[in-house]
Amino acid sequence: MLNLEKSTESHKQWNQESIIVRVIEYQIPGFLPRRLVTSIIDPNISAKELIIHYHCRWEVEISFCEIKTHQCATLKGQMPTIFRSKTSELVEQELYAMLIAYNLLRDLIYQSANEYNKNPLLLSFLESLQLVIDLVQLISHSSLKLREIQHQYLLSLISQSEIDRPRRKRINPRVVKIKMSKFKRKNSSHKSEIRDIEKDLKILPPQAV
Repeated sequence: MLNLEKSTESHKQWNQESIIVRVIEYQIPGFLPRRLVTSIIDPNISAKELIIHYHCRWEVEISFCEIKTHQCATLKGQMPTIFRSKTSELVEQELYAMLIAYNLLRDLIYQSANEYNKNPLLLSFLESLQLVIDLVQLISHSSLKLREIQHQYLLSLISQSEIDRPRRKRINPRVVKIKMSKFKRKNSSHKSEIRDIEKDLKILPPQAV
């Protein structure tokens, strides 16, 4: 249990609040031991599952790239995403529209993967986006019955847009190209290594605090 102090009216007044958390210590070969603190205390969720999902959270950076570079940027990513609105309220509206459009496309990819027994993470976002762009004008002028047929056809096309170079399970040595750093200087001997985090992950026994 952790005790959190929260300010109220001023910096001199504090309220104490308690929260029950789960503390997991783990280590990945080649790295120092780590400690994960989470409010997810469901005993049916193993420590390993929580660690794996914690590392997956950084995949959100790929989503940011997909939105800014492919979905919203002009000239196929050659120019940055530009908000055209002049007021903060309309800029916020544009942002929500971008996020809604992204999630709708991701939902289409999930539908396609689910129906055709594919891994949604291995279907290309960029190709799926282009398929939707090519088909959206045609669908907008179709009858409701025809739209259902076109929607099914779109799912079949998305299921075929598999990534030709899926991400590999690997790590890179912690080195830098410049000398002014505590890390070693990068050279030809520093190569990527195959690393399966699910296999190599070690849950450490709890330590007395």
